[in-house]
Amino acid sequence: MEKEIDLVIGKLESLREETEKEGEKSDKIVDACRVVGRAWSGSSLVGHAKFFYENFEEPDSYHKFSIEWGLINGIPQGWVERSDEEVIERIEKMSEQNLTEMRAYATRVEQRFLDLQRETILVLFKEGKETSGIENFPFRSVTDIFNDIFPTRYITRDTEAMTGNYIVPHIYYQAIAMYIKSFSAELKRYIFEVKKTITSLSKERPDERVGFYVENSTILKLSEIQSGDFDLTRLIKLCKELNDNYSFNNYLSCGMILRSILDHIPPIFGVNTFEEVCSNYGSKSFKDIVRPLQESTKKIADSFLHTQVRKKEILPTKTQVNFQPNLDFVLQEIIRILK
Repeated sequence: MEKEIDLVIGKLESLREETEKEGEKSDKIVDACRVVGRAWSGSSLVGHAKFFYENFEEPDSYHKFSIEWGLINGIPQGWVERSDEEVIERIEKMSEQNLTEMRAYATRVEQRFLDLQRETILVLFKEGKETSGIENFPFRSVTDIFNDIFPTRYITRDTEAMTGNYIVPHIYYQAIAMYIKSFSAELKRYIFEVKKTITSLSKERPDERVGFYVENSTILKLSEIQSGDFDLTRLIKLCKELNDNYSFNNYLSCGMILRSILDHIPPIFGVNTFEEVCSNYGSKSFKDIVRPLQESTKKIADSFLHTQVRKKEILPTKTQVNFQPNLDFVLQEIIRILK
């Protein structure tokens, strides 16, 4: 595993260094977009969004575009309606960069990261490592950045302009350039998260985790299935949460999650309830193996969920939720059906 994860980290570091070199180009585009933005009307409303002052010059206070009055009294003096092509040409001239090439590069970079993120998760997951911090890493996308800098709320009397918002080129390309500019730092944080995950897991005490309820190889097989009929995302997440809780002796949670899995999977077997799975699906051997899940697991989970507070309480033990072979048999059948 160490060789595999070192290889992935090496690829991530290589991508980070590559994008870091693009920082100067991105800065030029951001600066050009901001200069053009200072000549803009300041309103993304469809009726206002394409107006720029003079030859993309910043207006003085007297000639500022009034979003409140808009074009009610005609086009204000000095304001010119520009096409997207004119705006893009201006940005490219000022920055000496090709915006189409930059956009394509951002798309490639994002896809490369997503591929490496998946590779990281699979390597760690095969070794039974917790990957939620890596899966849910808050990596800011172009859309996130665009939404932060794109103005959408205005007060105006110009009702004819209020037919929606127009995505103006200088803000769109500024968001892409900012994405590339920040990518190296974001990737550095991600690499740190990967290394922290590896380090923290290697330091776990042997008695802290008591094993897994669902075999990691089973979850991996589920994650590799591409079905047009059923999305297994929730099932996989339930299996992972079942493992997490079982490994830390959270047996109340195990019973509840196990019940959720049984309620979740019947459509894969062509029925509506797990009781129907036990009665109508498969051979007699299959029914005999899965029936305890229906007869015992649901009752145990109900007791966990619905028992009210008492004077004295007894907490469940591992034995009470030990239906691992039965559940594994069901999950293997799901893999067989959908593969």
